[in-house]
Amino acid sequence: MDSIFTKGKTIKSGFIRLNYVQSEFETDYPAKVAFSVPKKIFKRAVKRNLLKRRMREVYRLNKLPLYEFLTINNIKISLLFVYLAKDIKTYKEIEENILHLIEQLKDKIDNKIQ
Repeated sequence: MDSIFTKGKTIKSGFIRLNYVQSEFETDYPAKVAFSVPKKIFKRAVKRNLLKRRMREVYRLNKLPLYEFLTINNIKISLLFVYLAKDIKTYKEIEENILHLIEQLKDKIDNKIQ
């Protein structure tokens, strides 16, 4: 996962940042995903965990189109979603931002392939 910060690229949508890097790893899935909420912004673990749960759930429910796209193009990718807002956003707001990031990621990969 360290290569995400050194070799990776970044996309930002609203209050969520997506770091990603194309990589090679041995799994059946085309993507490795991590979620982060900085301790500097939210001191209480309860709030950090709440936000990570929301982000994971949004990703879980909407990952299928991304997986299909990556599988078709034979790409393996590592992703890191970082929550940057200073307040707790609703599930709907988080969902809109993550969906937008996934679409942006697919567009960037598609442009790179062509």
